[in-house]
Amino acid sequence: MSLFIKKRNAFTLIELLLVIGIISIMLGVVMLAIRPAEQLLKARDTERLSMRKEMQSAIHQYMIEYNRVINEGEFRIGNLDGARPFCRYGVTDDSSCINVDDVTPDYISDLPYDDREVCTNYSGYKAYIDKDKRPIIISMRLNEQGTMRDCLWDGLAGYWPMYENTGSLVGDLSSGSNVGTLNESASRPEGMHGNTISFDGTKEISIANSAILQITGDQSICMWLYPLSLASRKSVLEKAYGGEGSIIQETNGSLTYYYGTNGGNSSPSQSFASNSAVVSENNWTHACIVRNLTDMTLSWYVDGAQDTFGVASYAAAVASTNDVYIGGGSTGKYSGYIDEVRVYNRAISLEEAAMLVDGAID
Repeated sequence: MSLFIKKRNAFTLIELLLVIGIISIMLGVVMLAIRPAEQLLKARDTERLSMRKEMQSAIHQYMIEYNRVINEGEFRIGNLDGARPFCRYGVTDDSSCINVDDVTPDYISDLPYDDREVCTNYSGYKAYIDKDKRPIIISMRLNEQGTMRDCLWDGLAGYWPMYENTGSLVGDLSSGSNVGTLNESASRPEGMHGNTISFDGTKEISIANSAILQITGDQSICMWLYPLSLASRKSVLEKAYGGEGSIIQETNGSLTYYYGTNGGNSSPSQSFASNSAVVSENNWTHACIVRNLTDMTLSWYVDGAQDTFGVASYAAAVASTNDVYIGGGSTGKYSGYIDEVRVYNRAISLEEAAMLVDGAID
């Protein structure tokens, strides 16, 4: 009797299904390994959309109960381009964002916060009111969008772009709305971004004292300068050199910042200078003084780069009742052009200063 093994020419149905299943699992593992970032982004965006929906519902419920939008005056009417950020829950400075803390805990247990948000005071969500007066909520970080540029409005206590063509009023684009007044008519030459004002040694802008400009903690002051003469010391910006702070342009082209604990234009105060020749006649220079009292440091940033760095002497400035002057003050009125003046109630970063040089916000 002969023995033989019968050769099998095909898989059984069960074996075929098993092979297909194994291949599918392996394919899924390979795809996940190849595209982990894409999978993570998809999961993050799903969570963002869910949080946006919850927030939309909470705002809507509040509106039904109180017959108004929460903090309606802080919303802009229009479209996505006019949307303003929601504040992170519990922030003390809500000057550049919409505070909606009151929707918790009755309408939502916790305000959503996107951990990819790079702006200290923002939640990662923003909103506007449409033409039917309905609040529309948007995720700022959907598809991982957004950069440090979004933060350049954060903590902005005053922003005078000097873009007016005529008149004595100088508009403030920050939430503080501190309108300046020019003491006499001035020519309006081309600046770094549109028009600016020519300070010829007799002109100055005065801005009434207000609580938002009485900055005693962290502070940043940034502007473009174009001196026509360095023959004598001149005031660039003055609040109080023994108080919230003042900037003077020196004859060697350096800039000196003062702040102190007198609460006026007197000692005690600290002076902190940039390097010499950071400004020169008939040339534009961007300068920022940054007072970081959290770290007790002072920094000059010039044209988006670190210039000088030092230790702050006082843990807090003392507020004055003085008005703010641009291009004028106790040291003498400026000779040249000043453009794009920004005052922050926080210490901006070097990266943010560089973005201002690039004209990140207009």
